[in-house]
Amino acid sequence: MLALLSTLSMSVHATPPIYVEGTLVETGFVGLPTVTVVDGNCIYVGGAYEAYTGSFTGTCVDYWRMIVYKNSVPFSPGGAWIAWGEATFTGYVDGKYGTVVWRWVCKGEVFITPGSATTGHWVLQSGTGELANLRGQGILSGTNWPPELDYSGWIHFEPA
Repeated sequence: MLALLSTLSMSVHATPPIYVEGTLVETGFVGLPTVTVVDGNCIYVGGAYEAYTGSFTGTCVDYWRMIVYKNSVPFSPGGAWIAWGEATFTGYVDGKYGTVVWRWVCKGEVFITPGSATTGHWVLQSGTGELANLRGQGILSGTNWPPELDYSGWIHFEPA
């Protein structure tokens, strides 16, 4: 009983926050995206392979949805889109190896216009291996064509 009571006073803390930054680049599609038109809006559903460099070093499979609003005309200014998805990263973070799931949302100018700006937010959802307890969040910024984004933010490891 005394041993049980002595463990109740122990405190367990997450690791200190670690600043992360790097780049992710789309390297190919997972099949072909599907397109559905609803009330003039184009809804794309697809997947992509990505390579990560920087604080996250490895590869990723990303499944996403994108809405291109009906007032958007490709190659014309003023159009807009929003996208969200779930990406499974496999690789190294802070010297540890495993997988971690990113949930993200981005918005941008009309897509396929070279250099169009993209901004977004990411949150780490869950992981496996040495990344099982990795948590974090941050921002995404870059261009949607070619598809290349910079990521930055803060991560930490939760207690096991």
